[in-house]
Amino acid sequence: MENLEIRWSKPPKASQNGKIIGYKISYTRLSANDNLVEEDIEETKETDKEYLQLKSLENYTDYSIRISAFTIAGGGPESEPVHCRTAEAVPDPPRNIKVVQGTMQQAVLSWSTPHKVNGIIIKFNVHQRQISNGKNVQIFAVEADDWFYRLEVKIGNSYEWWMTAVNNAGESSPSEAVTLIPNKTVLPRLYSIGQQFCIALGSSIALSCDAVGVPSPSYSWGHNNKAIKANSHFKMWPNRTLSLSSALYKHTGNYTCMVHNAHGTDSVTHLITVVGPPSAPDIILISATVNNVTVGWQRPKSSYGLINYKLLYQMHNKSLHWREVTLKRSNDRYTINNLICGSRVKVKMYAINKIGPGEISGVLDVSTQAPTPEPPLPDQAISTTKTSITIHLDLWRHRECPLLHFVIERKSSDHNWIFVTERLPGTSYEMPGLKPGTMYQLRVVAHTPAGQTVHYFHAKTKNSSTEYPFIPSVEPDGSKSVFTDLHVGLPIVASLLALVLTLVTIAICLKHKMWYCNQEESNTDPIQQPEFYSALNNKKEQANLEPVDYTEEIYPYATFQMPKPYKEKLPQNFQTFVYQSPGMVNVNRCHKMRELPYVDQIIPSEDYDSPEDTHFHSLHQHSKLSRPQPLARNPCPTDNFAMHGKNDSLRKNKYVYTNLTK
Repeated sequence: MENLEIRWSKPPKASQNGKIIGYKISYTRLSANDNLVEEDIEETKETDKEYLQLKSLENYTDYSIRISAFTIAGGGPESEPVHCRTAEAVPDPPRNIKVVQGTMQQAVLSWSTPHKVNGIIIKFNVHQRQISNGKNVQIFAVEADDWFYRLEVKIGNSYEWWMTAVNNAGESSPSEAVTLIPNKTVLPRLYSIGQQFCIALGSSIALSCDAVGVPSPSYSWGHNNKAIKANSHFKMWPNRTLSLSSALYKHTGNYTCMVHNAHGTDSVTHLITVVGPPSAPDIILISATVNNVTVGWQRPKSSYGLINYKLLYQMHNKSLHWREVTLKRSNDRYTINNLICGSRVKVKMYAINKIGPGEISGVLDVSTQAPTPEPPLPDQAISTTKTSITIHLDLWRHRECPLLHFVIERKSSDHNWIFVTERLPGTSYEMPGLKPGTMYQLRVVAHTPAGQTVHYFHAKTKNSSTEYPFIPSVEPDGSKSVFTDLHVGLPIVASLLALVLTLVTIAICLKHKMWYCNQEESNTDPIQQPEFYSALNNKKEQANLEPVDYTEEIYPYATFQMPKPYKEKLPQNFQTFVYQSPGMVNVNRCHKMRELPYVDQIIPSEDYDSPEDTHFHSLHQHSKLSRPQPLARNPCPTDNFAMHGKNDSLRKNKYVYTNLTK
């Protein structure tokens, strides 16, 4: 692992825009250009000094370094990148060591390059030891570009081989050892080593199928366990090599070469991955304010070796030019700032990998918020005199979307709209020369960067110096009436229906009640006219009277039916107590009691104990007429006293007790 120390200087004083409190260092490990799948890896560090030591960096690796300063307000722009490469180190040993017997006097040794070369490979060293000779080791130098080496052997001896890789930093540790005992029978064997290849879409590649055997083995190729036939993409050569040209995505998969002769079979498998440009990102709107919009996206599904993104946006109300922004691979959102309210912006983007630029996404059409200007309250928007109307434009509120100007128009009755003036915001405008006592319609068009909003007002000039009240309507152009708004119209309609149903119900009930009362009057039998009882009997004749059978004991109270109010004033100590049983019906069923004619019958005073008794009996004793009128069964409670009779079944549970106190 390597360390790297970097130094820098502060930005110019005029560009600091405040006190610098630290620096952000972004360093990226750059992958090899021939590796189409591996991506760059970025890391960041912060410091308040003007130098930094980066530790534990990979050997012989390219890095890109950028630095930005930040104040308490945020980070500034990054510097131009600086590229550097760490020093070499000893390489890893070769991999996948393999040995096969080529002939009775020859062996073939093959291998793969080290996992980490950590520099430039100068050569490979092949170490050979004949096991029967003990520690005697032979070393053979092989060029760095070679991947196999032929060795002489003798039948019956046992051999052992291992390898090392060499670069400018030194020699690697030894690889794993392989052994071979040559035989008289040379089996069909492949010394090609299976590998993984990532190729670009539309490119070409050749796959080796190097084999030995006596007799020379035959061979065949298969793709994902299906035999390959020569066509416009595949071609098989006499040396058993398979070539693939104009590779498509469908050519991704396993390729197996199989050799066989009379002594046996052998096979080797290669893996090919066809890599193309990235697919189109799926771009969406995250948020929009008055002055900016933020869009986001997800990493494309097919994006091997992704490098960065290109985002393009176009503002409708400025120009048709597409602006381009380069974004890091780690970004997943971007905010377009410094827009005006109501701006329409078209956004699209594409990703770039080591193959090239990918598909462009669909165009996302977004807009910044455009709050409409708010007129003042109705009683503040307009003032009037006998011959003028003043519109207070300075009271309009615009909420982050600036007002540009107003256009004012007016009309009276059914006349056409008349242009009045075009005014700047922040002022008031007076329309002189109007007719007194005339209603005018006013149309005020407020213009903002987002467009225009129309408001209507109604105002009436005065007839005199007295201010006539008016309620100006503020109705934006194209706005709905309250009656067409379901949230308002439905409750209003429901309330009206409920009111109509209530009135109809009351009318039906009143009609039914009047019919019921008339029926009661028509069904009343005149013969069943109630009689009247008085507890004030003639004391002289009381002994000769037959006892009356009452269901209850007669109390010292009078039970009687009252006539129309008597002209003579009653005593102030006259009290009434009312009792009604639970089974009594409502006395308010009829609205008016039918009046009964009556005559007073005065009984001589000598039949009573005192003048008060004579007065009481004269006041309340009535004689029946020759043709008595029927009584209402349920008199309205407007009378001071209730009327009762023996034969009235509906009133038998109600009594009026009149207590006479002297």
